[in-house]
Amino acid sequence: MSAQILHVATDLELIDRLTQGPRSSGQLAEETAAHGPSVLRLLRVLATLGVVTQTEPDRFELTELGGDLRTGTPGSVRDVFRFLCSAGAWSSWGDAAHSIRTGDTAFERNYGMPAFAYLGQHSEEGEAQRGRWAG
Repeated sequence: MSAQILHVATDLELIDRLTQGPRSSGQLAEETAAHGPSVLRLLRVLATLGVVTQTEPDRFELTELGGDLRTGTPGSVRDVFRFLCSAGAWSSWGDAAHSIRTGDTAFERNYGMPAFAYLGQHSEEGEAQRGRWAG
């Protein structure tokens, strides 16, 4: 669950927006065209994970740990979360027992092709990772 929370936060670019300074859930919801009460709940979960700090009832700022999820920052793990929690990769984790039992890859079983072939056809899921892991 924590991985998906971080995936959603990076997908909505909440981390990058908080790099610009503390914000309310309402501001972030408006900036991301997301549902305000849901963004507030997401931010509260991010606070329990240590990614943000809740400084007022509805004001959040990025922590040092959260800084490791920023776009384009040396050592950032943002793209790792975006890739591993993408639809293609995430569904394969749910079928990991198949891989352990048979030695076959769950990804190929689920999608009928190797992961990098899939990424070639679904660039939105793997653009950032292609250069990092493919070559």
